[in-house]
Amino acid sequence: MSAAFAVLASAVVVLGIMSQRISSQRSEAVRRVAAGFEERGRLAITSGENTYGLLYLAEAGRLGESGPVHDLLVARAAAAVEGFERIELRSPDPVDDAQWSRGAIVTIDPGGAARLWDRATRQLRTSIGRALVAEPVDDALATISLDGDVTLTAPTGELRWRAERVHAVAANVAGIVVGRHGLMVTYRGPTARLWALADGSARGALEHDGNVQTAVFDGDERRVAVAAGGEVRIWDVATATLLATCKTSANRLPGLTFTPANDRIVIGGADGTVRLCDAATGEVTHVLSGHLGVAHLVEIDRDGGVLVTASLDGTARLWTLATGEPIGVLAGHRGGIRTLELSPDGRSVATGGEDATIRIWDVESATQIASLEGHVGRITGLLWETQDRIESASHDGTIRRWNVARAKKHAIAHRHAATVESIQLSRDGALLTYGRDATAIVWDPTTLAHRAAVPDQQTIASVAWVDPSRVVAVVEGGRVVVDRAALATGDREVIGVAASPDGRVIATSSSDGVVRLWGADGATRGAIDVGFPSDLLSFDPSGRWLTVRPDFSRTVGVSVIEVSTAREAARLAAGTTVYALDIDDTRLAIAANHDVVVFELGTWSARSTLGHRSSVNAVVLASDERVVTAGSDATVAVWDRQGRVVATLPGRGGGSALDVSEDGHWLAIGRMDGAVDVWELAGYRMVVSMRGHRLFVLAVKFARDGKRVFSTGQDGRVASWDLDRPTRTQAELARLVKCRVPLRLDGETAIPREIDFDDPSCR
Repeated sequence: MSAAFAVLASAVVVLGIMSQRISSQRSEAVRRVAAGFEERGRLAITSGENTYGLLYLAEAGRLGESGPVHDLLVARAAAAVEGFERIELRSPDPVDDAQWSRGAIVTIDPGGAARLWDRATRQLRTSIGRALVAEPVDDALATISLDGDVTLTAPTGELRWRAERVHAVAANVAGIVVGRHGLMVTYRGPTARLWALADGSARGALEHDGNVQTAVFDGDERRVAVAAGGEVRIWDVATATLLATCKTSANRLPGLTFTPANDRIVIGGADGTVRLCDAATGEVTHVLSGHLGVAHLVEIDRDGGVLVTASLDGTARLWTLATGEPIGVLAGHRGGIRTLELSPDGRSVATGGEDATIRIWDVESATQIASLEGHVGRITGLLWETQDRIESASHDGTIRRWNVARAKKHAIAHRHAATVESIQLSRDGALLTYGRDATAIVWDPTTLAHRAAVPDQQTIASVAWVDPSRVVAVVEGGRVVVDRAALATGDREVIGVAASPDGRVIATSSSDGVVRLWGADGATRGAIDVGFPSDLLSFDPSGRWLTVRPDFSRTVGVSVIEVSTAREAARLAAGTTVYALDIDDTRLAIAANHDVVVFELGTWSARSTLGHRSSVNAVVLASDERVVTAGSDATVAVWDRQGRVVATLPGRGGGSALDVSEDGHWLAIGRMDGAVDVWELAGYRMVVSMRGHRLFVLAVKFARDGKRVFSTGQDGRVASWDLDRPTRTQAELARLVKCRVPLRLDGETAIPREIDFDDPSCR
């Protein structure tokens, strides 16, 4: 009996062990699946597919994935769908085209049904079948029918006037252009016709050698340009006489607009070229090349400085209108761009694509600043309702309203006229930048609104925060100014300045190689002759030590000054070229030649020497004793306390600037190609990559709470990147996907689905 009991007990133990093992294996399998979905989400976000990313991340969360990386990825993806405000109207059929006027919206479906909607109430007013093209005229509806009739219909459905069979029926391309002064032009086939809107009286027929593709009035409505075949003819509106002809080598010219000055016309061709033509003589003055597909959309900002073109190749391009010089390429759509609209202030441009997304771009920096996602069909119309709100029409049959400001995850400013070398944060988080244009600017850290020039109207040589409300600056003539009050520096030419973290000590350096210490009240604390001029001064976090770094032309080493005694405590890395340094509470890291030497503060003994294969561009000390370095060989290395490489991160074009968040969790890498990458230091994973600079990134800096990172560059730009990562419950994330993401998972595959906007839980 006892033997049997022993056997039974042993079996129970074995079963328990096996059960634990199976449970552990199951948990590990689920963890791997969850990690796989999170990685798929990260890759989708990186490629601009935020709705897919959000779907994958929600599934990863359901399977137990969590933490700061998960939260940050969700926040980045969610911005694209949280910009959605409401459905403005739903058409019973797909919307092939949509146009807005002050009082109406016109939609046309693939079957030719044109619908007129009241813009205020969003209610259907009237509809007309067999329309080839339609356009709103205030609150009325203008159409060209399949039979070639031109009509104007009142909102009640009452016909105001009709011109029967005035256009050829063989041509597929037709259009209506409504002027602002009571005229309208219609075209189909080789003829464009001018009409008086009030009564439908004909004002002239404009004949062409080929089928008309598009037309546009000038700003005064005295001339109309009509593109047909490979040429654009410019007509006098009053007399319907030909004034000039612009000839091109393209067989179709779907893009057309006058410049704000009415002196030139911009022509987008099927060959991908964009031409600028003199409106008086017909001479082509510039040919702009770059698009690989039909250049069918052209827009000009209201100031006439920037030309925006878009193509079926999936890109938009920015050009300087005066010279035709390229400014930048707006690439990100997966498929052709179908619609293009400049914001009211001309600083942003919206593009709608075949990929069902709307992308918002900053004109000045030529970078994407937001993505609006949620449609399930190609975008067929866009309207900036206000500076921060946009309406979009889609082949999915809806017109939606979006809050652009809510979807933005970063801000970019370009007030410096040259390279921005320095970026500093005050104790309360205000941002201070200094550029080679000899200006210093204080910014709002979130919006990058310009707060002040420091000091106003002065040429700046060096600048630093003293406290949250005061800065110290070296101004023209080598004078030192603290909040507009000058320090008594005598006739010495000061070239550099720094302030201790607590603001109690100010350090200045002069062209004679002397470093002077001052109290915040202007009292002299001491003078130290370091033997070389330098404007590269920095305090340690405690304010006990001050480093003076030579420029690249000198090999005299780094001078370390003890602030309390006003004496040089050490001279380090002498005989080498110093490229970068960083200092924390206990260590000083100096990048010299191909090595980074980490010294212990106070004893000045070398803790470790980190050998690089190339010169070092940047070095940063992490709070957990690790060191991160960026080499000119395009690698970023992470080193442990003993000086061993624990991770090598691809520089992806070369790392030019580094910073680690105060909690040691995040690493920011400013790249030579203008991007900023954010990595998780615990797992050495790149989480997000953000583009805002056109040239080298020269400085990156985390906000103290790690929820924002700032960057400055060789292009004179300053960028503020939102890294806020609120933790969402699984229920909150599931609701977001249910109500905003038009996708569902079938196993591991994302497939389209319809969103029930009438679901009370989605309101």
